[in-house]
Amino acid sequence: MTRRSGLRRVTAVSFLIGCGSVAGCLSPDPPASGLLVVGVETLPDEGTELPGVTSLVTEVERVGIVHPAAPGSEAQVITVVPDPSSIDFGALEDGVPQVFMRLIVPVGVVEQIRLITSGGTIVIPEGSFPVRVPSGSQTGLKIIPDDGEPPFPIRADESSAVLVTFDPARAVVRNRGTGFHLRPVIRGREVDPA
Repeated sequence: MTRRSGLRRVTAVSFLIGCGSVAGCLSPDPPASGLLVVGVETLPDEGTELPGVTSLVTEVERVGIVHPAAPGSEAQVITVVPDPSSIDFGALEDGVPQVFMRLIVPVGVVEQIRLITSGGTIVIPEGSFPVRVPSGSQTGLKIIPDDGEPPFPIRADESSAVLVTFDPARAVVRNRGTGFHLRPVIRGREVDPA
């Protein structure tokens, strides 16, 4: 599969948008902030142990980021979207990047994006089943930089973009004793926001 250099197609997915503008989200004396656009592309499920995923809905209670207050300081978790919503990873078109989240974030770096979740549902040819995310209600489904990549940069009054490549059939583990589990870490990479 060819990797894309940026998020070229912007299609709304039933999820969360955050704030309408940088100015609309900030207090009277706001710290500098930027826009972080998060996109996702899915891979086909051919030849996997769990073929035929038609839907993988994750219920999201809130979105947080792991963000150091200053270079070299300890990172803190900041809630950037307090509203619940959901995303259906299984309904996305394979290989076509789609925006699913826009976040207003303080300037600096984002070490993780956390989708705090109570779980979700997977639909396969056998039927519909609940999906558990280990530690989903505490630390969430985490989007982190690809191996060897730096944290996601946030620049004042600019847009940054992260693209996650997600394979629902490989991300879900089927344990015959305890059911379906969604692996709690997804890797992303910085891309051109254009």
